[in-house]
Amino acid sequence: MIGLSIYVVGQLGNFYHHWLLASLRPSKTKDEGASAYKVPSSGMFNLVTMPHYTFELISWFGVAVVAGSLNSLLVVAGMTSYLGGRSVATKRWYLANLKGFPKERKAIIPFLF
Repeated sequence: MIGLSIYVVGQLGNFYHHWLLASLRPSKTKDEGASAYKVPSSGMFNLVTMPHYTFELISWFGVAVVAGSLNSLLVVAGMTSYLGGRSVATKRWYLANLKGFPKERKAIIPFLF
């Protein structure tokens, strides 16, 4: 039950932050042109650049708790490495291309990384 609860929290957090990102998109149709990037600031976006990645890792950890095997923990470690690298690259892109992006915002783990 603990692993399932962790998984559900991760999925709900992931969904919520994807919903926040989708709400930032302009309501233009595909034929009307490209969308403009905006700095997300609600939810956990004021703490980390990619909170949906944070919650995805929480979900993977929940799966690992349910599975209770070394292989599942290795999957969590691999996903942490992959999503950590992607979040660092995204933060660098935001800093280079979005005016007003807060430099103190962490990449994926609040207050740490």
